[in-house]
Amino acid sequence: MNYTSYDMGAYQVYVIPTDRFKRTVIEFDFKKKIEKEDISYLNFLMAVLLEGCKKYPTRRTMELASDDLYGMEWSYRTLKSGKYLCLKMSFVFLDEKYTEEGMLQKSLEMIHDILFDPDVKDGAFPEEKVEFVRSVLLENLRTFWENQTAYANLRMLEEMMPDSSISYHPYGEKELLEKINGKDLYQYYQKLLKSFLLNIVVCGNVAGISYPDILRKLIPINTLKHPGEDPMIEQTKFRKRSKTIVETKEFNQSKLVIGCKVEPLTSFEYQYVMPIYNYLLGGGSDSILFRTVREKHSLCYTIQSNYQSAVGILKIFAGIEKADFKKAVKLIKDSMKKIEKGNFTEEQIQNGILTYTSAYLEITDSPENMIASLINHLNFHTDLRDEKLENIKKVTKEDILKVAKKVHMDTIYLLEGEMKNEEDEA
Repeated sequence: MNYTSYDMGAYQVYVIPTDRFKRTVIEFDFKKKIEKEDISYLNFLMAVLLEGCKKYPTRRTMELASDDLYGMEWSYRTLKSGKYLCLKMSFVFLDEKYTEEGMLQKSLEMIHDILFDPDVKDGAFPEEKVEFVRSVLLENLRTFWENQTAYANLRMLEEMMPDSSISYHPYGEKELLEKINGKDLYQYYQKLLKSFLLNIVVCGNVAGISYPDILRKLIPINTLKHPGEDPMIEQTKFRKRSKTIVETKEFNQSKLVIGCKVEPLTSFEYQYVMPIYNYLLGGGSDSILFRTVREKHSLCYTIQSNYQSAVGILKIFAGIEKADFKKAVKLIKDSMKKIEKGNFTEEQIQNGILTYTSAYLEITDSPENMIASLINHLNFHTDLRDEKLENIKKVTKEDILKVAKKVHMDTIYLLEGEMKNEEDEA
């Protein structure tokens, strides 16, 4: 995957040329060192921005304008990525050769209107939009806490690392969301433009189009920023014995979430060896956890593991009956010991390598995948597709055994369901 980079002073532009798709995707990748209040403000701000801009003051008028541009689409997501809070704002539109002359310029102008010419008066966003968005965000927050899986995963992180950004709520804080006003949001919008680091990635048929020159005219960002620091969060403190937290809530089923800290790894280990370790442990229906806990002992209806390289954490999640808690934990510990002792086959390793090879081949199947791969390369110095395809083949059993010893179980969290079924009450 080839790309060209352009230093625009206040931000960077990256262009990925490809004629495989009929559409062009432009992603604005904002990021800053995370502070807790940023999550509430950024979620609130983006939701308000998409309720209308100065030229198109309502969501409906924005949608009608996008229809005139052959269905131009936009979306955003905020996420924690290591030490940083990131905002990914994506715009998708058809290549001009499939529409009509002038559509590219009109599409780019609408991007400018949405992101850089908001519906602001007297230094504040309209309070009616703010109040509407507030009600939506508070409802999303309430719904989150009613979701067993989301609740259990966050509570485990809060118990595991209570003073770390790792455990910050992804939707923000209720108390802050309740008091943010239109003026606060506009001040935060200015902070976004002046303080956040920005990469812009364009992926599509760019032949004959100078995107850096076009973007320079459309983007009113000229504040120089210091380069960002290494975004990786490394785990350096490990428990000699894992701690156990049991919490009871009115849910039908019980959720078990186990957090493991992973010692600092080499670039090769966290890019390639840990993914294969995770595949062996709980990466699918062929994993040791699935075969042992679910199939052999029938203790759960689902079980899986997930490695988060940016924060050095591996999580194991299972849906169980509360009576099976102790036995399930013992089997999970035994499964981890199996890998540590090398009780797995070369065939299992090759199956994992094949799974990741297939995933890497899909990187060039969509502009969104290509952009995500490049952003990871820029932020975390990960390899690009062709290097990934070669390096994943180099993972050996010895590599996996070495990494297995760096995985330490830290926190065992059980969300114990206590709600009775109607049949039980009859």
